[in-house]
Amino acid sequence: MSRMTTPKEIICFECGKGSLIPKMVDLPGYRHDEEFSVLAHGLECDACGFKTIDSEHSEEFTKLISDAYREKHGLLTGKQIREARSKLRMSQDEFARYLKVGPASVNRWENGQIQDEAMNELLLLKTDHSAATENYHVVSQNAATWSEAGCLVSSYEAMDAFAPSVATQYGKPKSTFAPGAFAVAEEVYAPLC
Repeated sequence: MSRMTTPKEIICFECGKGSLIPKMVDLPGYRHDEEFSVLAHGLECDACGFKTIDSEHSEEFTKLISDAYREKHGLLTGKQIREARSKLRMSQDEFARYLKVGPASVNRWENGQIQDEAMNELLLLKTDHSAATENYHVVSQNAATWSEAGCLVSSYEAMDAFAPSVATQYGKPKSTFAPGAFAVAEEVYAPLC
């Protein structure tokens, strides 16, 4: 026969008079010197109203604070990263290989570690169709603009542009340029941009 145990009463360590009762509490936390308040499983004193988090829920609290920071700064939350990985039907190891990062990074991002903006951009480009499509259009449009401005040229156009200078300085052009040819290429290529 198993015996039910009741939770041990925790006396408030702030006032010493009341009991800390488990409940959802609004608690402040910090990420990168910014304060955020989140609703989390915690403890509240029934006498003075002091609120705190217990060790059982500290990991959840850390994730909530990290995600509040991420949302404010336009970064994917841990849950969003996990959902994106799930949509691709990848394990954390497979997802890490897909992103060319270590598996520990994926695990940390999903569990509260905040990714930097560059990694967030990579996550979006590798998991979000609309972000990848928008990026494709930006790159395509800019490439067309550079080409129209005469700044984007094919390797054949570049070869034609500075082949006469290379021939003058080094003799007949070869499939690879002599070391000094790149300096000549800069002189010929610079006016194109």
